Amino acid sequence: YLHTPVDSRCSPFAYLIELERDPAGPVGCLIFGRPEATRCYDGGLTYGSLADVERGRAQYDRWEVLNLARVYLLPSVQAGGKRYNSHYLPGYTDRRGVWHSTLASSAIQQALASIGADYLLQRPPCFPDEPYEIKVVLSYCDTTRHKGTIYRAAGFALARTNERGIETWYTGAGALSSYERDM
Repeated sequence: YLHTPVDSRCSPFAYLIELERDPAGPVGCLIFGRPEATRCYDGGLTYGSLADVERGRAQYDRWEVLNLARVYLLPSVQAGGKRYNSHYLPGYTDRRGVWHSTLASSAIQQALASIGADYLLQRPPCFPDEPYEIKVVLSYCDTTRHKGTIYRAAGFALARTNERGIETWYTGAGALSSYERDM
């Protein structure tokens, strides 16, 4: 994104995006990780330390939050690409008869259903006596470059917009099953 790598200190975790109807290999990836900030007290999503949660200053402990840091799709599955059609990609036809891909939002929704368990299996809790279950996923949108359409389509809610036009979006993560919690 903007030719910058995901900071390794956020403990990144990636999903490859593959198409059922196309065995040519991955067509993109989603990269999740811990937010770079350890607290946020502004907007519709607040997180911080366990003490912040206990005092009511934050909704979530920082260990309960992940960041969807990158969404990447190959140009071939983006508008104008050779595989941008209903044969390869999920999508819909609007009322004007124009077909649109829902690949990004569909991939995000599938990832959200399992990121809590998958992330914790690869990156076990640092402090198992404190809250660690992933409860919320946030992501950022630079409104000078994007509209945030994939976040709305994937079920995210807008938490806030800062003075530079960066939107913070958030949504819940799939809850752990009792089996996953035991693992």
